[in-house]
Amino acid sequence: DGELYMWGKNSNGQLGLGKKAAKVIPIPTKVECLSGIFTKQAALGFEQSVAVTGGGKVLSWGAGGSGRLGHGQESSILGFLRST
Repeated sequence: DGELYMWGKNSNGQLGLGKKAAKVIPIPTKVECLSGIFTKQAALGFEQSVAVTGGGKVLSWGAGGSGRLGHGQESSILGFLRST
């Protein structure tokens, strides 16, 4: 159905759940900020995540240090930003 569910470490907002968490998220949790956006693929890093939508847009969130999110942000992103 194209919905994205995440779980695990979320210290930099890498799960896209809208907030950071000191504790591990133990169960699959729907990424609400992507509601209505078909997620075709997702790539998950230790502190960041990237998704490709059905329309080919690239979205990224989590730790932005060293430009790793691909859109110039150096700080953590708790929701998502579209890369150009």
